[in-house]
Amino acid sequence: MFADPGRTPRSASTTYAASTIERLRMRSIDCSFSHLSFSWPDGREILRDVSGTHRLDGVTALCGPNGCGKSTLLELVAGERLPTSGKLRLSLDDVRLARQRLESRALSPGQSQRERLGEIFREDTSLLLLDEPTNHLDAQALSELEHRLRRRRAPTVLVSHDRDLLDRIAMRTWWLEDGELVATDGGFTDAWNARQARLAGRIARRENRDAMVQDVSSRIQGAREAAQSAHRHRTAGGRMKDANDRDATSMAADFKFRRAQGSLGQNMARLRAELERLESGPAPAVKRDTLRDIEFPWDKSLASGRLALPAGEATAPNGTAISHQGLALDARSRVRLHGPNGSGKTTLLAALAALDRPGVASLPQEPAQDADLALLESLRATPSSRLGRILSLAAALGASGEALRSTTAPSPGEARKIRIASMLASPSWMLLLDEPTNHLDAASIQRLQEALERWPGAIVMATHDRRLAEAATSVEWTLRDGRLAQDAK
Repeated sequence: MFADPGRTPRSASTTYAASTIERLRMRSIDCSFSHLSFSWPDGREILRDVSGTHRLDGVTALCGPNGCGKSTLLELVAGERLPTSGKLRLSLDDVRLARQRLESRALSPGQSQRERLGEIFREDTSLLLLDEPTNHLDAQALSELEHRLRRRRAPTVLVSHDRDLLDRIAMRTWWLEDGELVATDGGFTDAWNARQARLAGRIARRENRDAMVQDVSSRIQGAREAAQSAHRHRTAGGRMKDANDRDATSMAADFKFRRAQGSLGQNMARLRAELERLESGPAPAVKRDTLRDIEFPWDKSLASGRLALPAGEATAPNGTAISHQGLALDARSRVRLHGPNGSGKTTLLAALAALDRPGVASLPQEPAQDADLALLESLRATPSSRLGRILSLAAALGASGEALRSTTAPSPGEARKIRIASMLASPSWMLLLDEPTNHLDAASIQRLQEALERWPGAIVMATHDRRLAEAATSVEWTLRDGRLAQDAK
């Protein structure tokens, strides 16, 4: 029996656990890290002095922001890459790494992915490292994948952006970020909540440290002002008419002043030492994972038009003819294209994009790498005001603005974010999105969902992500058996 990937994700307390019989037949593997570190030649750190032993059985999710090094960690575990320092040991030599790869031109991306997964699951005795196997899979293929993962005898380490799948099947999660690897029980939601708690703690420590620095600095400034004031009063009150004009009162005042000055000097020295101690230690690094208050340059004048295809047929990549009764879209349209892989969702989106109407921005499912590099080069020549808006939107989606300015080979996820940010920063009124979550980590998908919910214009989107579709669209068009049915949700 296959699990239903469309149902509501389970909480941490009901995360998938194998039955007693399944546990007995499962193999467990010990994975040990001893002061493990890895950095790229440019100095970018992936792992920093990671130590610990982890028992792998069932499915272990590997999560973290795009570009954090998830694929690199899989290569280290597989022995295909050597650490910069430290050691990694496995209690099993049989390891298989299944990477992301380009799909066959003869098949749709989803069909090619299903064919690839059939090859991967032919044996279940090795430690399997799966890098984004859910890309391009429809509901039926996702159900098949989940069934195969549940029934594997050997452990699996799974990188996936599918939040629901990870919540259902992961027994534990490794979270990789900023050189740290943190293990938690349960799936994505448990790991995300633990991460947010860690970040909240760091923010609290940083704010406490900054408040202490401010307090000590204010007290030093107050002591200085008090010293200057005392000096002025002594000078004004102690002026002598001549060298012999000194009485007991003035001598007592002078004694009190000198004693107070000595005490003040000691207090200042203590405060300066305290300030030096606070400022000499490293300030806790802080990330704030909130979607920024962003404004979209939505062009209302462009949005007054309509996008329409007359009734007829379109041809899918596999040669299937798609019949439709005509398509009509305006600025209020929020449409999800739904159907199995190869049914023609990409073909319909391409047909709409081919109308080439002003203010309609299109996101292809898998742009070529040279297309992503060309986009980056064109952005670097963009006027600073618009470039700043694009980088702000990319940062809101979880990308590194500085990395995007300097990189010559962006990761697929980083390239995806900068392409989406460029679309949102343009004066568009309609977005045509073909599987926008491809190559995005789960946290970035959450941010994308928030951005699309706030987007004021039209959306036509093909996606297998049920949570995203429910949040960002209101109408579902279904492709099945060569026909397009336009239904409300």
